[in-house]
Amino acid sequence: MAQSQISRTLRGAAERERVAAILSQEQFGSRRAFGRRICREFSFVDAAGRLQVSGCLKALSTLSGVEEPVDVPPHPSRIRGLEITAAASASDRALWNTLIAREHPRGLATFAGCQVRYLFGSEHGWLGAAGFSAAALRAAARDRWMAWSDERRREHLDRVVCLSRFLVRPSARCPHLASHLLGRILRRLPRDFEARYGFRPWLVESFVDPGYDGSC
Repeated sequence: MAQSQISRTLRGAAERERVAAILSQEQFGSRRAFGRRICREFSFVDAAGRLQVSGCLKALSTLSGVEEPVDVPPHPSRIRGLEITAAASASDRALWNTLIAREHPRGLATFAGCQVRYLFGSEHGWLGAAGFSAAALRAAARDRWMAWSDERRREHLDRVVCLSRFLVRPSARCPHLASHLLGRILRRLPRDFEARYGFRPWLVESFVDPGYDGSC
């Protein structure tokens, strides 16, 4: 199938709704995994019957995504209507997946175990997203810091959650916005987990690069 035909197909209203539904209902470990799924959904194959993943991803990247925020002020306290909401509905999950798939450097990921996702909204537009999931079974730095035995780690690991994805959109230029959002999330995270899973986590782990630039 020609690249132009793939692009025309994905620009159709019904087809875009199908893509949004897939994003809201399924999880993918990488952008290529998502591309393979869309290729199978729309039968994007070449003459040899191979999935046209690269062409599909190229076409998807040209589709209009989430509108960029506008007039974001230079300090979080001046952002109008700044709100952190749990991505609970199908439309929220589709929005979350779209933001992470298109703008996060590591793309989509399959979360393990207990998980909570957030969206960062404002009157200026959508500013980003975050996602928490079950902790890694082993993490050398964490386990040294906790100074726990294997038995104690197994006993209490369910009370540790991982910040698996964090995105402040590149177009949301606002110093200190990332730390402001993280602080607000961590203050509400325990009660959100308790409401959903019946327990409060007492440790959040994250693997943020030293050269942190607003997303992880």
